Amino acid sequence: MANAAAKPAGRHGLRLLGLLLGGLCWLPGMVMAGSFYLGVQGGVSIHRNTTFNQGENNETRVIANYRDSGETASVVFGRAGPERGNFRGRVELELGHQSSDVSTMTFDDTDQAAPVEDDSDLDFSDGDSSSDDQEEREEGERFTVTNALGETSATFAFVSAYGDFNLWRRVDGILGLGLGVGEIEFSGHRAGAEGLVMNHKATAIGYHLAIGLGWRVTSFLDLEATYRQRSWEDVRLRAQDGSSSRVRVPSHNMQLGLRLLF
Repeated sequence: MANAAAKPAGRHGLRLLGLLLGGLCWLPGMVMAGSFYLGVQGGVSIHRNTTFNQGENNETRVIANYRDSGETASVVFGRAGPERGNFRGRVELELGHQSSDVSTMTFDDTDQAAPVEDDSDLDFSDGDSSSDDQEEREEGERFTVTNALGETSATFAFVSAYGDFNLWRRVDGILGLGLGVGEIEFSGHRAGAEGLVMNHKATAIGYHLAIGLGWRVTSFLDLEATYRQRSWEDVRLRAQDGSSSRVRVPSHNMQLGLRLLF
């Protein structure tokens, strides 16, 4: 069976990372002038479902679903470039952590169902081709464990570029992108009677896209509220039974933050 967790979307994400890396080449010129800043950010992190393999020949897909109460927090150090009309560019280094708890796990091996036997060459003397004369398809099994436990987390570092576009007085629209590396951990993933399913960690490349609003409270204090689509690509995991997977670990992140400029 082809690796169920290695999706084309993951490969497309890696190509996007290459394009984003090229886009960061203009950053050195931007940081030649402007103000340094320190900041903190924090908020809610909601992981999307992740799928990995289990069983002999990786025949079972395990789909982990997460609670909507994860968290993310980070500290940032950066430099804001000079004002150019209604635009100000920024570049920053971010160190942080995100985590979400597992709520349910679905075990699915229905793709392994046996194919229907071709009976077109058989001679039915009574002319009846009802289902009694055909082989029954043996369906695979799919079931969900609702008392699942475990946590998926990432400890990360990102280099990011942001643009602050003045919308009205001291209010800015924020657009940004970043590339980073993180240690992704699937810790203590248990599913009722199935026991411990996954307890593994790996290092992976990630990216994020950001959009939000900023408020320049004073000349030395900025506040912001942002949404970030963060994704870890091609994470290589090994399940408790030895099955291997390459997975994509995306998440939605709603954050509040402040920056102190100096």
